[in-house]
Amino acid sequence: MLYSKTAKYAVLALAEVAAREADGLVATKLIAEATSSPYPLLAKIVNQLHRAGLIKATRGKRGG
Repeated sequence: MLYSKTAKYAVLALAEVAAREADGLVATKLIAEATSSPYPLLAKIVNQLHRAGLIKATRGKRGG
């Protein structure tokens, strides 16, 4: 089965957030680096995951 790159990056982002759950907030930039995902695309994906209620997101210096 084929998945889009967006779906792949979304699953990788969710896995990374779950792996870093004990760390508290995780910056999108760190998730992008850890998953080798392009930051601009991942920022949009994280926004979609947040609107869908799959993750919590916070803006700011320590936002994630």
